[in-house]
Amino acid sequence: MAINKVVYGDQTLVDLTSDTATAEDVAQGKTFHDASGQQRTGSNTGSGGHIIQNASGTDLAQEPKLQFGGMLKATDDATNGVTKVSDLAEEVDWSTWNAMTEAQRTAYSTGKKLDIVNVPSVSGSIPVELIKTLWTNPDPSATFAAQSITLPNDDYDFLLILANFSNTVTDTQATAILAKSQGTYLNGSHTGGSAFGVARRWIKHDSDTSLIVEDAYSATSSSAAQTITNGRIIPVAVYGLKSSVNVDMSALVANVSTSASKCMLSDGETSVEDALTVNNLQPYISIASYTESNPYVCPCDGYFSVSCASGGSITGRVSSATNAISFITGATIGGIPSAVFVKKGMRINVRSSSGTTYAEFYPLEV
Repeated sequence: MAINKVVYGDQTLVDLTSDTATAEDVAQGKTFHDASGQQRTGSNTGSGGHIIQNASGTDLAQEPKLQFGGMLKATDDATNGVTKVSDLAEEVDWSTWNAMTEAQRTAYSTGKKLDIVNVPSVSGSIPVELIKTLWTNPDPSATFAAQSITLPNDDYDFLLILANFSNTVTDTQATAILAKSQGTYLNGSHTGGSAFGVARRWIKHDSDTSLIVEDAYSATSSSAAQTITNGRIIPVAVYGLKSSVNVDMSALVANVSTSASKCMLSDGETSVEDALTVNNLQPYISIASYTESNPYVCPCDGYFSVSCASGGSITGRVSSATNAISFITGATIGGIPSAVFVKKGMRINVRSSSGTTYAEFYPLEV
């Protein structure tokens, strides 16, 4: 018979009548006596009344006690009958974090989860220089003997060389784009006055900081003898071209807008990263039939190239909506093509030609 109370004289030695423990309250396998004095066995499989589950709701193996680490917090959800455990991040103000050195940040954040608050937003422009002036001729009106041009640095992938047809003719230019360790001809022709004729000059990338420029040769026709004429094909400027640029951000920034005029953005590009991926020439478009009265309007950035077979000549015209801004010429000597970079919306056409000639637009588009 179960006994729940024992009284000896006027002293109560044992009294279980007020006990409220049930089998559900006591750990599974442990014995206890209930209010009736009956010995019973506990059935609770959790700890502190909890069944521990993972995020998907699967029960986990557990010990009688549950201990939380320093980066966790427990929140009771009485509505759903669960206690939720989540990360406890320490809030650090941006001004405090920004004032720390890298070593201090590492030491402070080790073993912690941090939430950086009050980070300032940044709005502005990032100028990205894709074309850099490396050299300019201090006196384009003088003759230009064979020599080496010293470049200030090697921060370029290609060189763009511009030259006037002569030291007296400045409205007709020869252009060339040169890869490192490569050489090419600057070619030009002119049909007016004492500067009549064709001319060429060999240039070569000698090293990262040196460009070799040879003597200029000219002739009055394709059959005439070529003579050294250093008053022709006068280099006026050398530019460094970059095919890509790495932008180093030294702080946390957000909402950065970019100036399209400084990054050469075309339609459909919304960031510097998008613009810098546009560095591949696409298949050319023949524009030999376009004239000054019916010019080709460039649908995007690209290169206008003209060339001719030996014995021929061709002059291309580049203009804005109202004004001509440059001429490029394919000469009779060697038939080497000339090319010039043109922006979206520019008008280009063949101005004059003879013999077998070619005029093409190479789009720079994704």
